[in-house]
Amino acid sequence: MDLEMMPTLPSAFPAYSLAERDRRWKLARDLMDEQGVEALLIFGEREHVTPDNYLTNDRPGMTVLFPRNGEMTALTWSTQVIASHIEGRLRNDASWVSDLRTGRDASHIVELIREKGLERSVIGVVGLEGYHVLYPHGTVPYALWARVLETLPHARFKSLDVRFAELTL
Repeated sequence: MDLEMMPTLPSAFPAYSLAERDRRWKLARDLMDEQGVEALLIFGEREHVTPDNYLTNDRPGMTVLFPRNGEMTALTWSTQVIASHIEGRLRNDASWVSDLRTGRDASHIVELIREKGLERSVIGVVGLEGYHVLYPHGTVPYALWARVLETLPHARFKSLDVRFAELTL
């Protein structure tokens, strides 16, 4: 193929603005106010653009704790995702999450909820119920969720799948 005939690619991919980030985060915080919760715990899925991506503007497939106050934290399944995230930051990709850690299992979720001082709070959860044709029963594994509930007996969890989908779609 003649190199002169090859299309040129833009030097940077289109990205959401900080104003769009602020709009989405305000929507999430307004949802917290509306539903009487102190944080959102959002379970993403790797194969699709999912609710975690809506708030992080990063790779899908993370578990995100988005508190009413303070910094969001995203838990991922692999250090490879963190390496990709770091590489993206070096390219000036517009990720909105800076606290990215490995470990999406129950122990890491519980540890993070405790770290943020939310172990006695009401937390909104996205991923427990079906709201998408590909996940008619949610995305959270039973064993993981049972362990979270057992380990945090003073926290209350409120499913917000449908309401979150309504607001973000």
